[in-house]
Amino acid sequence: MPGPSKSQLEFQYRVQRLRLFQKFGLYGTVVAVSALGFHCFYECVRELAGKQTTASVLLMIYAALKAPRALAIALAYLLAGLASTWGYGERRGKKRAIARLHPMARQAQAMIDANKGSSNITLSGDTGPEDL
Repeated sequence: MPGPSKSQLEFQYRVQRLRLFQKFGLYGTVVAVSALGFHCFYECVRELAGKQTTASVLLMIYAALKAPRALAIALAYLLAGLASTWGYGERRGKKRAIARLHPMARQAQAMIDANKGSSNITLSGDTGPEDL
């Protein structure tokens, strides 16, 4: 049985190189955003240290008002609903992306190694029934 052709090896090399660049880009972005966020937080704290700000005055006013318990519960439910809606939207987006990319991934997998197993993700992006 002959090994992979030169074009298949070149394709695998290009894919691996793209994945490497993608990882470097991702990690570089995470480090840069984290450093920027830390720097902004540090500058804010350094600038406001020891000063009475509008935020501290508002916090004192809210504490003095003693908001009713029902309002706190309603806000908690509102935040939980918003978080759930956001999570559902993220999941639907992921399923749409899988449904769009699944045929291309399957074709590339068959081209590289037709005998290799699959993750058995369905076309809609759900876990395969035998994996449950």
